Amino acid sequence: MEKEDLVVNDQKITVTSETASIFKYCSTFADTEIPIKYSTEIMVEIFNLYFMKDLYDIYSEKVVSRSNLTRTCANVFFKTCQLLNCKCDFESENRHDGLMREIDGRIVLCAEWEIDESTILGEKGELNKLIESIKKHKTCDAFLFTYNIKIPDELLIKSIYDYWNAKMAGYENYRLFFVTAIFEESSPRSAKVLTGLRTFAVGCGFIDIWEDLI
Repeated sequence: MEKEDLVVNDQKITVTSETASIFKYCSTFADTEIPIKYSTEIMVEIFNLYFMKDLYDIYSEKVVSRSNLTRTCANVFFKTCQLLNCKCDFESENRHDGLMREIDGRIVLCAEWEIDESTILGEKGELNKLIESIKKHKTCDAFLFTYNIKIPDELLIKSIYDYWNAKMAGYENYRLFFVTAIFEESSPRSAKVLTGLRTFAVGCGFIDIWEDLI
């Protein structure tokens, strides 16, 4: 199928010739756009949907142990990579929990999933591991999933934002997708009652807050 370059909202994109023709026609009578979605953004959306579905399909109740949450993350990451026709690695490169690669081997997403926020920040934390891999490969975004938040989201996202912006100066085109599992406050530490997922996309100078998936 033939391709054609278009400039939409000052960005050059490549689409099929048929799509370009329809876009040009619709633009003659309406304000027309072709929304641009990054592949990593689509990946995170699919991961979140799979996670909520699989957790309840596999486990009969909403009370889920920490080990099963970790296993679900790995299973869902693998299935998401398969759906997007990408390769999936575990404990690879900088010993990331998961890596998403294009068929040609190019890394497009480095992933970590952690029990709680205590191991995220600092020079030996998961966030710094992700930043190091982004700077090394220059082709990937970062994904960080946590499911035992003991401090308010506002304070945690501020700490993550400040750390990311301090370390990523000069790397403005990369993003961190930070996903937190939402639990009932009364649930014990050893077992969690999941109620939904909350997602933040963090970059240099910005934070995008997605609508909660519940």
